[in-house]
Amino acid sequence: MRKPLIFQWKKGFIKIKQDRGLSVEAENSKIFFSQREIDIKGLFMSYNEYFIGRKKDRKVIYVNFAFPLKGISSKKADELIMNNSDLSLGPFDIHYTKLEGVSEYITFYMPSGFLYEIVILTEDKMALFTIGRRQVYILDEKRGTRKLLLL
Repeated sequence: MRKPLIFQWKKGFIKIKQDRGLSVEAENSKIFFSQREIDIKGLFMSYNEYFIGRKKDRKVIYVNFAFPLKGISSKKADELIMNNSDLSLGPFDIHYTKLEGVSEYITFYMPSGFLYEIVILTEDKMALFTIGRRQVYILDEKRGTRKLLLL
């Protein structure tokens, strides 16, 4: 496993690791991205699907969080907070954007073979971009985890 990337997030930080997929860890949630599914622990409230493009051949799936995504308040001394905007973690490309005084957001570009291409993570919402014919199913897992399956 590679060393995690750490980014500023509100008054704390957010940790991103690659291990058989991509894991995003915050104070009140953990999100895991794999080829066909996204596991969301803690924050999932609802989701909406919208077709985009002239031919409506693309789809954006908005996942609404029940509470804002909080940054982890404590940090280990050996971990460095990244401020670079464009980074790679294995096959994943990550773009971190901080709007001074407003908010932060992270854009993930998924590798080929994933059923979604781009994920944008903000404080209160996540957007997934995929092809229009992709179907989304929700599974309730144990301990407050929801699984979004894309088929």
